Amino acid sequence: MKLTRRIASAVAAAGIALAAHATSINGVGTAVVPGEWTSSFAAAKAYAEANKVPLFVFFASSSCGHCNAVKDAINSAEFVAWRKNRKIIMVAVDDNVQVKNFAKSAARWLQSNKTGKYPYMRIYWPAGGVDAGCNGYPYASIPGSGSTTQARIMNMIDNQIKAWINGGGDSGSGTGGDTPTPVQPSTPTVGPEWNKSRVLGGSFYTQDGVLSGRVTITAGKVNKKGQSKIKAAIMGMNGRSRSISGKYFQVDSTTKGTIAGVAGTYAFQIKGSAISGTLSIDGTVYEVKSEPTGGTLTAGTYVFALEDYPLNCQGYKVIMPEETLPHAQTFTSTATKWTFPRKASFRYDAKVGDFVLSGLNPSGLKLSYAYKTGYFKGTFTVYAQRSEKAMKRYTANVTGFMVGDEGCGIATIKNVGSYPCTIERY
Repeated sequence: MKLTRRIASAVAAAGIALAAHATSINGVGTAVVPGEWTSSFAAAKAYAEANKVPLFVFFASSSCGHCNAVKDAINSAEFVAWRKNRKIIMVAVDDNVQVKNFAKSAARWLQSNKTGKYPYMRIYWPAGGVDAGCNGYPYASIPGSGSTTQARIMNMIDNQIKAWINGGGDSGSGTGGDTPTPVQPSTPTVGPEWNKSRVLGGSFYTQDGVLSGRVTITAGKVNKKGQSKIKAAIMGMNGRSRSISGKYFQVDSTTKGTIAGVAGTYAFQIKGSAISGTLSIDGTVYEVKSEPTGGTLTAGTYVFALEDYPLNCQGYKVIMPEETLPHAQTFTSTATKWTFPRKASFRYDAKVGDFVLSGLNPSGLKLSYAYKTGYFKGTFTVYAQRSEKAMKRYTANVTGFMVGDEGCGIATIKNVGSYPCTIERY
């Protein structure tokens, strides 16, 4: 995997803001049962089409405060009684691109002034000629009557599925006619890898493919109910590790679920020892890949490359940036330890009337590598011209991660800026 071209937005990964705690919709399962919530979108859509049942899809962002307020309305006793009576197919999913795209692509929009803001809702019933959607914010714009959010949503859906409620067309009779047989999930498959607690590693990337941090999942030993306690930890470019509290999930050949905390929301997938999924942090969605950071490296020569750099620092012109900055600084590595050349001499020479450089490491770049996490950090010096003969030194702090023998990081100069950098084996 080449990381060296994945730096366009590495600066954006410099700090990871804390995401708001997400509200959950109560009773969301994996089975497709009329009148009950499910997170199995593909199965629910196929079931609704095959059985000619209306489908209601609710998509939310886990970091969206408006979404949390609508979820509270959906959790109300009034709404629960309504959905159980209507017996339509109900899908609720957070932070899933496929569901998001489906929910916002209804053939007809019920709001003339749609805001484009989360949450997205779609009522899909091909057998009844219905395909309509709306935003859930602002609440007063939800196209249904009623003084509460839940009442507006219920009335909006009822207005679209009147034939289903009244028993017309293909819908049956009463509140849905003959209830189709619920689809139950297949018998879970529990592999031997679940017989002990494990720590599984991966990394997360921006939508542009920029390495942004490290992810670990702790999967507990499966219990007698076939469940494992899943929790996670994330570590960003700032070097701080944040945990996401765990909960129990039914184990299968591919185990899926969503856990949330102040660090963010992780919609995870575990297959064997490989982890994947999507990680939402402060409204930004990252892709998780089963590419662990860290470990021992191939011994040899490596090259650190500063991909962008400042031409001045706080109004002072950077001196000889092509020569003094680490655009292609070599260093050596054992399996776990990095060694850099001695810092070069850089000074003003009165005899030649100019600044003079000598040595193999002009910026004094020095990094340390933590092989257990893959995190590297260190510093180099940026020289700026304060006067004709004097210079001002600025310290650039470097942080990043290694995946295999390649690394991606950022160099930050306080009150100046942040600049992407890469590491490759020579």
